[in-house]
Amino acid sequence: ISIANGKKIELSEGHLLLSNNHLVRADKIKLGDMLFDVIEGRTYPVTNIQTIHKLGLYNPHTMQGDIVVNDIQASSYTNVVHPSLAHMLLLPERLVYMLSHGYSI
Repeated sequence: ISIANGKKIELSEGHLLLSNNHLVRADKIKLGDMLFDVIEGRTYPVTNIQTIHKLGLYNPHTMQGDIVVNDIQASSYTNVVHPSLAHMLLLPERLVYMLSHGYSI
């Protein structure tokens, strides 16, 4: 998926993107939908959508469920589990991380 400022993001069809202030599956993104560039602090329209096939499976977990890929804001969640439920289910993982890195709870 490319946006008007030339930046691109590659992700699986089920990964969620913040588009038009809503979480949207990547395969539901349309030309003209707006994606947020966190470095420039503004949204840009989607200008190109291309399907590619690659091997591998990546689903990093973050503390907040947000991730930035090539300056474009996305979600670390997919359509497999609702984001709110996924965030709740990953609470033990976040707590272990926080305790092992000196955070106080």
